[in-house]
Amino acid sequence: MKKIILLFILFILIESSFASEYVVPKKPNSVDVADIDLDGDQDIVIGHDPTGAQGWGGISILLNSSQGEFELIDSLYILCYQPSIEISLIDNNDFPDIMAMCYDDATSTTCFQVIYNYCNEEFNNINIFSCEQAISITQYNSIYLENIFISEIVFISNNNFVWGYLLNDGLGQFSSPVYYDLDYPPVDLAIGDLNGDERDDILVAGGGNLDVWFNYDIGLEYSNLVDSTFTSHILISDVDLDGDNDIVASIYMVPGAPAKFVVFTNDGGIFSQSYLQWIDESMARIYIADLNNDDYPDVIYNCSLYSPNPNNEIFNTYILFNNQNGTFSEPVNYYTGICSHKSHAADLDGNGWNDIITLNYDVYNPPPDTCRIHILFNDGAGNYVEESQTLGIGNNVLNADGYQLMNFPNPFNPSTTINYDLPNNIANPIIDIFNIKGEKIRTLNCQNQIPIIWDGTNQEGKDVSSGIYLYKLKAENKIQAVNKCLLLK
Repeated sequence: MKKIILLFILFILIESSFASEYVVPKKPNSVDVADIDLDGDQDIVIGHDPTGAQGWGGISILLNSSQGEFELIDSLYILCYQPSIEISLIDNNDFPDIMAMCYDDATSTTCFQVIYNYCNEEFNNINIFSCEQAISITQYNSIYLENIFISEIVFISNNNFVWGYLLNDGLGQFSSPVYYDLDYPPVDLAIGDLNGDERDDILVAGGGNLDVWFNYDIGLEYSNLVDSTFTSHILISDVDLDGDNDIVASIYMVPGAPAKFVVFTNDGGIFSQSYLQWIDESMARIYIADLNNDDYPDVIYNCSLYSPNPNNEIFNTYILFNNQNGTFSEPVNYYTGICSHKSHAADLDGNGWNDIITLNYDVYNPPPDTCRIHILFNDGAGNYVEESQTLGIGNNVLNADGYQLMNFPNPFNPSTTINYDLPNNIANPIIDIFNIKGEKIRTLNCQNQIPIIWDGTNQEGKDVSSGIYLYKLKAENKIQAVNKCLLLK
């Protein structure tokens, strides 16, 4: 076992011209969001990617004290190089754990670190799972490969022309890696249901191809979805809200040059390019989320740090709003601080609207005070501001005039009754239920039925795990009221 040093860092309150900037340890390079202490607020975990000269790597935890205000409470140094992290249920004890890809200088191997959360934010056990020494992993993701609610690890290796996975035994221990050889160097990996069978599939980009391994009960089955497309970054999302997941991608060939944003639409399992937009900035990694509360997924992107970009590009975060007709808007940009290079979206202040987190560091001059995260809060219409929209509202619940929302019993098992009040002349509300990562797991069509019962299952009728869930009353195409409930089994 590698020597693990746990550093406790006192709460950091930064002085900045922005109320929504927080100083973090060196070179923030990856981010994920979940309610890691199960208090109903979305917390932030940062992965760091320092150079050897900087001498520090690992993860940082920022707890959401209330309504979008954060405190940096812990930093864990384990192994260097954290280009991607993910918060997930790994050992099935209801507390979210952290997975991180890392590099071991001592053995020159890429491996995965699993940091287990045994009670709230007490990450007091760390395990390392290695791949073969010859494998240089370039990206990973997690998947429910066997269609159970425990994460598996899926990875690609650009240098070694392979992708592979590690199986979870259900208790947080992973198998030796299984490899699939490729005849090209893979450049990106995405996970999602591409054939509508409610099982996550594995999508790999590289060599001018988009290849998928469909995840069936009897095993994996290969298919080439698209050829002659040199995508750089891929994501899976239902862009047109037709019930079938599509593929979105960025394509850039020369650093600093304009890039392409493309959509490959899923038409009954046949994928074809349906949209292309040239982006003047050197679009790097993209992120998909509904940013203006119309249910259609929008696109966030930043520019590559390593391209010859002017400051007006790398100091901004950009949004392409979904026009709901198969096209996207021209880029809308927001200033998010020096060298903004990667973004993520989640509801951080509990008002039902996705906010934006951006990672920042000056790659050419990286003293500690240039290593930050920047948060922009959604005002409810897709506009972004520096201040939380729910500060001062008790219990982190926001109700519009005339709307009330509550449930009983709370905590509950196995079901709870949700009551709501509406203003006059409001018809056909719906209630959306979200998990600790802000992912929608169930929609209840109320049809003006009061009260309505949630039986603790997801959209597919499967029981969800214990934990805190956020439920939101939506009417007139807006989130009108938000509340929390606790499922205890």
